[in-house]
Amino acid sequence: MIYTGSGDFRRSGERSVALFQQLCGLQPHHHVLDIGSGIGRIAIPLTRFLNEKGRYEGFDVVEKGVDWCQGRITAKFPNFRFQYVSLENDLYRSDGGSASNFRFPYEDASFNFAVANSVFTHMLPDEVDNYLGELRRVLRPGGVAYLTFLFLMKNGLAHGLRFSL
Repeated sequence: MIYTGSGDFRRSGERSVALFQQLCGLQPHHHVLDIGSGIGRIAIPLTRFLNEKGRYEGFDVVEKGVDWCQGRITAKFPNFRFQYVSLENDLYRSDGGSASNFRFPYEDASFNFAVANSVFTHMLPDEVDNYLGELRRVLRPGGVAYLTFLFLMKNGLAHGLRFSL
């Protein structure tokens, strides 16, 4: 059921959580949003990191993955929740709503930290704009987002990108 890329699933998730701590200041009591939560690659190592004050929310467009996470992760860790969202996606589904006007199903200023691994690769510019706006809305003041992008390179050079939501 792995549809999150190749490599060692568990090790990849653990490396990501270590990066979140080092680069983004992730703390055990933080509230975490995982956009495109898949089958728990980020959630699983976070079950050993977040404490009882911490909270994890993930959503994904693949219902089978959400169901798997609810049955295997939420059942043991009630502060970890997963939601299925019916959105069109170029890789996983051709029906559903548009990400260009999707409102994240969370209150304003709900999260200290958000992650979106390889989500924007599958989106059009207006969808990315909407998601960045939604991130701004749901992150608390001082909140941090860890986002990965596919960059086109000019002259063989990749340039870093840093911006404020």
